[in-house]
Amino acid sequence: MSLIDDLVKLEEEAKELVTSADDAAKLEAARVELLGRKGRITGLMRMMGKLAPEDRPVMGNISPSAQFLGGTPDSMTIAVRELLGKCAGYKNFVLSSGCDIPPASSWDNIRAFFAASADFYDNH
Repeated sequence: MSLIDDLVKLEEEAKELVTSADDAAKLEAARVELLGRKGRITGLMRMMGKLAPEDRPVMGNISPSAQFLGGTPDSMTIAVRELLGKCAGYKNFVLSSGCDIPPASSWDNIRAFFAASADFYDNH
């Protein structure tokens, strides 16, 4: 079974654990089983550290506060191009906002994020 297969199976089992928890104690038990120090998700995350770099999922963030909220379309474009220039060669690279996009973020910055990504991949 591959790491991807393990993750898919764990996702299904985790959903079942969480949705079947009908009280706070069962939900806490599910959290510990999945995310505790010896949790199943925790174990898989540790295992990823042992993979060869070219096989690890790579997530690259564009800072939510510095770029989405506080940046400009030009600074966002530069940040996306720089990040993609460094990381796009990884087969498992995923461009990310880093977390949630702050609600007060400029739509122009959000559009610039997607436009810079599309432009980069259209030209590489």
